[in-house]
Amino acid sequence: MHANGQIAITTAANLDTDFEAEVDIVFVYSEAVLNQLPFEQFAWISTREEQIARFGNNIDVLSFTIAAGYDQSEVALPERQGEAIAVMVFASHADPVAEGIDITGESEIVLMVESWGISVE
Repeated sequence: MHANGQIAITTAANLDTDFEAEVDIVFVYSEAVLNQLPFEQFAWISTREEQIARFGNNIDVLSFTIAAGYDQSEVALPERQGEAIAVMVFASHADPVAEGIDITGESEIVLMVESWGISVE
């Protein structure tokens, strides 16, 4: 992620009013950690707390609970975001065996939460 990168999160207009999902943005600062992270959506979401405890200062995790109508035009990013060697996005409602979305190297991103998962604009 570029040092001056920006991320926004919004939801698709057609989501059911009872829709809710968890979305994590994971900043990774170590190649060794990157090689050990689970990349499937379910594997990350179901072991999130273990991964945070295990890798400590080698990752930053931003977690959001997203409901229909959610709109955050600018997410507060970690101070050291420019040092991240990888930035991944995981969602609890995405296909469980699908890999997280790699947004490494992007500078201005809109994460669109859809009923089936997340798209990047």
